[in-house]
Amino acid sequence: MRGFLSIGLVVAVGVGITIGMNNAINGSIGKALSAPVASVIINGVAGLSAVVIALVLHSRGMIDWSAVKPMTPLILLAALTGFMILGGITFALPRVGAVAATVAFILGQTVVAVIVDTMGIGSYDPVPLDVRRILGLVLLAVATYLVLPHQPVAQ
Repeated sequence: MRGFLSIGLVVAVGVGITIGMNNAINGSIGKALSAPVASVIINGVAGLSAVVIALVLHSRGMIDWSAVKPMTPLILLAALTGFMILGGITFALPRVGAVAATVAFILGQTVVAVIVDTMGIGSYDPVPLDVRRILGLVLLAVATYLVLPHQPVAQ
């Protein structure tokens, strides 16, 4: 069990590094093109890439469409929120900088994660809300404030 935890932690850190790199790239594109245009173009390229990959997987019999169909509402919600996330990244990074935006993203994600854990949303077992978790949120909020730039970020 401990080995799975260690591997999971390493993968999670790797994902975090990848998200940080992706945020920087998206922020640069958003600064050059404007957030809405960047979001549409990036999501369009990602969507086209996903269609090609889905067609390859389908041709190899690796997609069970009967399992996909009932998930359609959640898939559409995931796509919509993904579009909103990308728009937010391309808007926020050029305005507050990579560090402040990333810490704020983590604060927002952690608030939602605490709610999901506490309520047991999404077929997860509930995890009680305790003082440590509340303190963690407070510390993240303080960290977000501390890393905000003291002067406007040049655009």
